Amino acid sequence: KMAADYPAPYSPSDLVRNFHAFPHYDFSFHSVPSDFAPTDTTYLEALGQLALPLSIAAVLFTLYFLARLCCCQASLDPFKPTGVSCARAAVITAMVFALASVTLTFVGGIKASHAVSDFTSHASDTVTLINSILDAVRAEAELAVQTAEQVASIPVNASGAALKAQLIEGLQEFNNSLQGVTAFSGQLSVDQWNDQVDNAGKILSITCLVTSALLAVLVLSTLAAAWWRSYGLMRCSRAFMILAFLCCWGATSVELGVSVGVADFCYEPNTFVLKEIGDGNNVPYYIKCDGATAYPFAGNFNTAKTLIEGAETAVYNLTTLGFNTSQVAPSVELLNNSLAALDASLDCRAGLHARYESLVDAACTDAIWAVVLLLFAHGVTGLLFLITLFCAVRLLPSLSPRLGYAVNDSFANERSPLIGSSPIV
Repeated sequence: KMAADYPAPYSPSDLVRNFHAFPHYDFSFHSVPSDFAPTDTTYLEALGQLALPLSIAAVLFTLYFLARLCCCQASLDPFKPTGVSCARAAVITAMVFALASVTLTFVGGIKASHAVSDFTSHASDTVTLINSILDAVRAEAELAVQTAEQVASIPVNASGAALKAQLIEGLQEFNNSLQGVTAFSGQLSVDQWNDQVDNAGKILSITCLVTSALLAVLVLSTLAAAWWRSYGLMRCSRAFMILAFLCCWGATSVELGVSVGVADFCYEPNTFVLKEIGDGNNVPYYIKCDGATAYPFAGNFNTAKTLIEGAETAVYNLTTLGFNTSQVAPSVELLNNSLAALDASLDCRAGLHARYESLVDAACTDAIWAVVLLLFAHGVTGLLFLITLFCAVRLLPSLSPRLGYAVNDSFANERSPLIGSSPIV
């Protein structure tokens, strides 16, 4: 067939291209190839380098706030306005947006779970399709063996002995040709990854669900503390928010590395898959399906077609000589009729390449979008927590039972567009 009958070559999305373009340097700041290599230490170091700056920033900010909690005593000078209303409004606004970003974290977890489910589903469908095709090929080979046994039971004289031997030999060679096709089953096995991928998806889903719930509780408690001016609740929320900020930006660091790693795989997935599986088997034909890669079973089916045509001729000649071939002739005809359908079912365009494309799509469309969504949601949530922590430095003294009296007079008339006046009651 013409090359136009083959599917279009794989092309990475803009999202994949953008993340793949991130610089790759190991811990010695030497450039590392951006080819996906999960077992290469230097490549993993390059992904770790991407996560390092944000992780360091998160640790430094966390140490700063812990030092402030331990070593600094809250104070409020009534003669120097501190913008209590604006600080309170900023905390409320930040928490409203944080609630939205936490919701995105939950959505990202759901999308990741669906991507994993789609991957395992497509992998199972691929294995099912392969097994159904190979079962049909085995059934064809078994029918050839049974037909040869039927031929062996036909009584013939010297004039038909040579034809009988030729027919039996042809059916046995026909069986051997199809046995070479069934050896394909050990070369394309995608179900071996299903359990690992499925377990990873379950862990990710549970982690995202629990994390989203805890972050939502923290956001709502902080929002309530700012709205109702609760000093104790605000102090408690601030303490947990420091930990949450560290976790959010830590997760963002990891997700950045994962996003770049997935993008590296998705930039040229065929290269990695063929490198892992090897080029010396039948798999490249189904991975590429480009018209340039030769059909690996052409020799098997051409030989089988020649043999079954010879078998039909032998049956016809035996019948002409007067021998009883009533049981053999239908079987040989059935073998001939089903051979072309089996040949067509093993064409890469018949379904196997489409299954492979579905697997790649699950990883390179759904999965990477889910990881990027989690990256964005955790990064924004951590940034909003950081803003809230800075604002809490101004807000907390005004809520303190010991220091709050100092702002009653100074800010009695202070107003903000979001929450109005800010007297401490």
